[in-house]
Amino acid sequence: MKKLIFPFLLLISLFSCQKDEENNNSSGSAISINGTWVCEESSQLLGNSIYSVNISPHSSITNRVVMDNFYNLGVQISNAQIDVSGNNLTLFSQNINGFDVNGSGTIVNNSKINLSYTAEDGSGIDNVTAVFTKTN
Repeated sequence: MKKLIFPFLLLISLFSCQKDEENNNSSGSAISINGTWVCEESSQLLGNSIYSVNISPHSSITNRVVMDNFYNLGVQISNAQIDVSGNNLTLFSQNINGFDVNGSGTIVNNSKINLSYTAEDGSGIDNVTAVFTKTN
């Protein structure tokens, strides 16, 4: 009987250990969305455009990322700060190169982000939807 217990316990332990599913960014951590992304943007005022952005972690706030070239305003002058909570993104109200922006979005997976926001420079409100696709 003792000879059967050990193989039985070994067999149970092998089948009870399953590989964890891949993390498709369920934590929404800043590290998992870092990199270069292509933005396909639909602007109510400016029409459609495609451009690149880079997302990097904030230097001191762990649940925040920085996106350069936001709203296609230029890499050096348009860094948007975006809070990450799970798969949810919050573009909190901020001024980027003369545009007051705010909005929200979703991390769909490790290679796709959806974002909707408004941009206001004093001449009218622009409603924008954007889909970001990771390139690296």
